[in-house]
Amino acid sequence: MDRLTLKGYKEVTGQVGNELAWIQPLKGDFHKFPRWWNKKGTIQYESVTIFNVTRAPGDIKIVIPTSINTHIEMIWDDQTETFKFPIHRGVERVAIVDAATNALVQEYQFSRIAGGSVLKRTIAPLPSKTIGNVSITGSPTPDVGIAATYSVAHTGTAADLVYLWTCTDSSATITSPTAASTDITISEAGTFDVTCNISSATSSDSPTSVVISVTAT
Repeated sequence: MDRLTLKGYKEVTGQVGNELAWIQPLKGDFHKFPRWWNKKGTIQYESVTIFNVTRAPGDIKIVIPTSINTHIEMIWDDQTETFKFPIHRGVERVAIVDAATNALVQEYQFSRIAGGSVLKRTIAPLPSKTIGNVSITGSPTPDVGIAATYSVAHTGTAADLVYLWTCTDSSATITSPTAASTDITISEAGTFDVTCNISSATSSDSPTSVVISVTAT
C-alpha cells in the first residue's frame, strides 16, 4: 500500500512506498491536460499534477487538477487496485488514465461538504497486458529425422511469456522446449500435432496455446 500527501502543485510529503511517482512537467510547476468533464465542444486544458502508478498488468496515471490551495492525501491499495483520499481540499475530482494512451478509465469525484462521500465512476477496465493472438510458423511437411524450425509469435503486450512445446510424436526431439523458437525432429512418418502452450503471470488471457498439424515423410 502506497500513500503520499500533495500540497499545491508539487509539494509531496509523507510518501510511503514506491509505486506512486510524481511526473515532473517539462517546464513550470504543472502539466496541461485536456478537461474530461463539462466539455463544451472545444478542448479546454486544466493545470494538473500527475503521478504514475506502477502496476504489473500495465501502468496507470492519476491526474489531479491542482492549484496553490490543493491539499490531497492519496492511498493506493495495490491489492484491491483502488484509491482512497482521506484528505481532499482544493480539488473536486481526479482522473485515472491509461499511462500508455491517456484514455480515461476512472474518475473520483469529491463532495463539496466536509466529510462527504467520494464517488467513484468507472468508464473502462484498468489496463491489462495480454498474450493476444498466437501463431506458429514452420514447415507443415518436415522430413523424418531432419530438424525443422518452429517459432511462435503473439500480438499482445505481455513480456513475461513462458513457452512449452510438445508434440504428439512421443519420440520427437525438441531442442528448446521452453523457447519462442525451437528445432523439432519428427521420428517417424505420419501426421502429428505440434503445440506451443504459452503462459504469463501478468496477462488477463493466460494461458493460451496454438497447434500446427505436420505430416512427416
